[in-house]
Amino acid sequence: MSFQQILDSLPIGGVFVAFAILGAVITLVVDLDRPRDGFLKVSQQPLTDLQEQVGALPPANPRK
Repeated sequence: MSFQQILDSLPIGGVFVAFAILGAVITLVVDLDRPRDGFLKVSQQPLTDLQEQVGALPPANPRK
């Protein structure tokens, strides 16, 4: 089976949808990689709150 036969057997709508989904996933990953820029803004407040809670806890294994 040649490459051209494979291309001829693929429905063009399916290929378009696959490329659209791939593009959306790549865009989402790049956007989430920059938490303060882009379409989605990710707050750092939950991580700051967790850091304060963990810092306030006594050590699990105190040194003797």
